[in-house]
Amino acid sequence: MSIVTNSFSTKYNKVDTFYYGDTMNYTLNDLPLNKQGKIKYLNCKGSIKRRLLDLGLVKDTFITPVLISPSKGLRAFYVRGTLLAIRDEDALNIFIYKI
Repeated sequence: MSIVTNSFSTKYNKVDTFYYGDTMNYTLNDLPLNKQGKIKYLNCKGSIKRRLLDLGLVKDTFITPVLISPSKGLRAFYVRGTLLAIRDEDALNIFIYKI
């Protein structure tokens, strides 16, 4: 993955913008086991979003899937030193950058 840096000047200051070369929208379910990703944004509302934020799933947090349940309904993720189980339907609402 490449990181692209663009610099441009405005009237008042120099502005640097950084973005990842991979600009597609990937969900947490697209991340293969033991490959790290970085949370881009949460696309959910209400109590689900509040719970995910309370668990530490905020922007720019690194997340790694480590286990898939045999019934294929849950996945376990390593986030901030903790192992979290997230349902597949909730993981579809978490968008990430692949690293």
